[in-house]
Amino acid sequence: MAFAVLDVILALGVGIALVVAFKLFGTSSAAPSAVQKPKSIAVTSSNSNSTSSSAAAVSKADKQAITIVFGSQSGTAENFAHDLAEEGRTQGFNARCLDLEEFEPTQLTNESVVIFVVATFGEGEPTDNAAGFWEYINDKERDPSDMSHLTFAVFALGNRQYRHFCAVGKKIDTEMSAMGGERLLPLGLGDDDGTLEEDFESWRAALWAAARVKYMASSAQGATATAAFTSTLDVTYFPADSAQLKSYVGGLAKVQKFFHEPAKEHATAIVTVTASRELRAVAGAAESTVHLELDLEPTKLTYRTADNAGVHPRNDFKMAGRLAKRLGVDMTTLFAVRSKSSRKLHVPSPCTVEDALLYFIDINSCPRGKFPAIFATYTTDAKEKARLEHFASEAGKDDFHKERYNWLEFLEAFPGVDVPFAHFLEMCPRLQPRYYTIASSAKVQPKTMALTVSRLVKDKPHGREHHGVCSALLCDSASDNSVARAAAQQLVVYVRQSSFRLPVRGGTPIIMVGPGTGIAPFRGFIQEFATRKEEHRFGDTVLYFGCRHEAKDYIYREELEAAKAAGVLTELNLAFSRDGAEKVYVQDLIKRNAKRTWELIAAGAYIYVCGATGMGRDVYDTMVNICVEHGNMTPAAGATFVDKLQRTNRYVQELWSA
Repeated sequence: MAFAVLDVILALGVGIALVVAFKLFGTSSAAPSAVQKPKSIAVTSSNSNSTSSSAAAVSKADKQAITIVFGSQSGTAENFAHDLAEEGRTQGFNARCLDLEEFEPTQLTNESVVIFVVATFGEGEPTDNAAGFWEYINDKERDPSDMSHLTFAVFALGNRQYRHFCAVGKKIDTEMSAMGGERLLPLGLGDDDGTLEEDFESWRAALWAAARVKYMASSAQGATATAAFTSTLDVTYFPADSAQLKSYVGGLAKVQKFFHEPAKEHATAIVTVTASRELRAVAGAAESTVHLELDLEPTKLTYRTADNAGVHPRNDFKMAGRLAKRLGVDMTTLFAVRSKSSRKLHVPSPCTVEDALLYFIDINSCPRGKFPAIFATYTTDAKEKARLEHFASEAGKDDFHKERYNWLEFLEAFPGVDVPFAHFLEMCPRLQPRYYTIASSAKVQPKTMALTVSRLVKDKPHGREHHGVCSALLCDSASDNSVARAAAQQLVVYVRQSSFRLPVRGGTPIIMVGPGTGIAPFRGFIQEFATRKEEHRFGDTVLYFGCRHEAKDYIYREELEAAKAAGVLTELNLAFSRDGAEKVYVQDLIKRNAKRTWELIAAGAYIYVCGATGMGRDVYDTMVNICVEHGNMTPAAGATFVDKLQRTNRYVQELWSA
């Protein structure tokens, strides 16, 4: 019988906070009979609270209503929002959580308290699910003072490597105030490149303190958040000889079906890798860049040149097997799962343990923030408990951050921590798709999608090495290892629109800046330039490409130099940063060609920049300086000019954090 632990309910009293908890035991209505549970599920975890049936809960109608809405791309903001809703209910509020995609702006007139948890995607863009609300926030025609009835708070997620850090959250905070809304507390900023979890924990503690002061008879009412984890999932297991297991179809078909949204842009398909080759002249395990070609012929997928391919990755088989063993479950076990909250399931139902750990759960992510304190409640080992509590303390946060454990490493480092598989399913985030700019022209190769992928390798403490989940899978397709190559032959992909679009007028000058794998969209552009040249719709095409070593890292060398020789590229500027006495980067070459660059800009050139955020910032600064030097502008006017180019889509960036 599966355990189902409901949310803790707090009773409100004047000046006194009475913490009430209760626990119910039951099974899913669809639970199969005579189910043998995995060993770890048979244990009642030590984080359960005692039952109290005598406390009187305040009726839902009497509680202050709070609506928490999220804009999330990777799932982090979504998880934060659901955590807030669950904690809000334990604090004595009538809290609910909604996806911004499902939250109409007109609903704001019926709300009294709204909390926004919103991420910024890329260079100041909203997440996909927040696009509609973002349009509303930027609408200059709306009533500027129609939110005077509303109290709000904003927690913004971003990455400081990007120039427009937390731009979406900052904008929502500013506009809600401008419309007359009252801030419950100042804007919270979370840095995904630093201490995001810690930033959020500090902000939400201040949030509930402010909410209790404003909405409760005494600021002492409501309980302080604890480390206890309350599962909201019902998980049941099918016997090994069940008809459901015999008829179960998993693997990529399960992935494709779970993520397929035919009514939306992100329709998925299973595609075959028809070609793959190593692009570096000298490659190794840590230095590999692969060109892939995916066959779209059997699918309904279409793309436009320089669109993004979303690839659903697959975790390592050995790592998934080790994790299943550590959690006390068999990889072949089939289970059904049902959520008792509005939180979206991370896995389909039914699903095997193997599919869950391979395709749906991000076991390579790093548990941060609250998890040391939570895991301390799952162990009876005194030394482990003390170590975990140290990690959870203010003094030990840095020590935990330095370890950079993934979930398997965390659990193996603390063997006494007994986490039920059902709880792990809810704790560990969903495995998110990885995005790659398509490196082929839809006009030239409509039924073939090319990708350019570099293997991501990060060193971790104690000699541990971490390979990017998706980059390792894709780079293995060009491996000499036949087993690794075979595992990467088919992929679940979808197409997402890009901000890179060539101008309709064929004679418009084009400046492209793409070091390393940032060359990908420009390979597609170059294919298209060749057709425009044949059609006599051709202007200046200037490419800046850079890498460390010409002899080792100059990818697509033959193609780029052939394009230059044929006049398809009018200029090919190359920066090899480690081959000379001085390090030379693409921005240095642009600076050397400042006069020529300004002439192209003045002639209406479109500028495209693809690559790491640091490079993007340097190129932006270089362009501003060129406007100052050759456009006779002040520094402020130069920045305004370049920003206008961005707003009018003449200066477009697709950048990723290093």
